[in-house]
Amino acid sequence: MTPPSNAGGEGREVLKACPFCGGNNIAYVLGDGCEYTTCDDCLANGPVAATEAEAQAAWNTRPARENAADRAADLVEAAVAEADELLDMLRDECWDLRCFDIQTGGGDADVGWTVIGHWQAEPREREIAQGWSDDPRVALREARKTLRPTPSQEASNVG
Repeated sequence: MTPPSNAGGEGREVLKACPFCGGNNIAYVLGDGCEYTTCDDCLANGPVAATEAEAQAAWNTRPARENAADRAADLVEAAVAEADELLDMLRDECWDLRCFDIQTGGGDADVGWTVIGHWQAEPREREIAQGWSDDPRVALREARKTLRPTPSQEASNVG
């Protein structure tokens, strides 16, 4: 992924804010003819294009959603896309989820989640990330950070 480029620059079109969350943390995902623009805040993706310029134009020319029902549909679409991405990570990275107790006192406990990766070499199981929430997506989002650097991380690695 290339660093955020919503400010334009060398041959780059100025990108509009994300239509789903309003964020400006926009990046390009580039590779072998399947370029697209993505919001690193809510993980909404623009249409796949053949070139970076086409991906930029597609992001900026997407149809506007005028009413609340359409915006709600956009949010549902983004949530489904994220769920698909998280499930694909489990499959593609050979990960699984395991729950653990979070002691709250008084003999009660909440549930947290650990993402475990599997390898052929020792140690065969390795902890990738934990989510201190009863929502397993929290742990998967933390694990995703180990795969894809944030735009600020990418920018600090340039040069």
